[in-house]
Amino acid sequence: MTLTVITQSLDQLVPPVPKSADAFATFKQEVIASSVAKKVFAQLEESGFNIGVLLVNQSVDSMYIPPFQYDGGGAYTGGIAVLNVTNPLKIGDVTLPLGVSLIHELGHAVQYITDSSGFKSKFETVQSGSSASTKFNITNAEGKALTKFIKNTLVAQLSIENDNVARHEAPVCDDLNLPFRKKYS
Repeated sequence: MTLTVITQSLDQLVPPVPKSADAFATFKQEVIASSVAKKVFAQLEESGFNIGVLLVNQSVDSMYIPPFQYDGGGAYTGGIAVLNVTNPLKIGDVTLPLGVSLIHELGHAVQYITDSSGFKSKFETVQSGSSASTKFNITNAEGKALTKFIKNTLVAQLSIENDNVARHEAPVCDDLNLPFRKKYS
């Protein structure tokens, strides 16, 4: 199917910014020189899913809304990438182009379409609010063995986010000679 820039208000979602299609074209142009960005756009455009792109300027963070959570009445079978155009990603003192934030949210759509059941399982764990924890044995910088208990909801969230940073966001930044984060924090 395709990527669809949402230009009309959808039930239960923040309304889009004016001239969303023009803004989307600008943000795409900011990253399209990256071979990884080209691959993300191609995967989504050739996927057989319709992914909504909602550009907003108020009250919500950028996020990916998977179709099992909200699908716009069945129109967005690949979910909706929400980009808050007033909140660009910053690495140190450098404000990254909004195209990088767009790639991050579209990267989640790639995660969903390439492994829907795995993504859904992790996402539902994140949303569960469970207090269950997993025990991790780690070694600190001084070589001391430590035991940490980390909530399963955080483990699942970081699994989704760190995979996305490693496969999509960081390589795009690297291609474009921009600073990048190595992990989601």
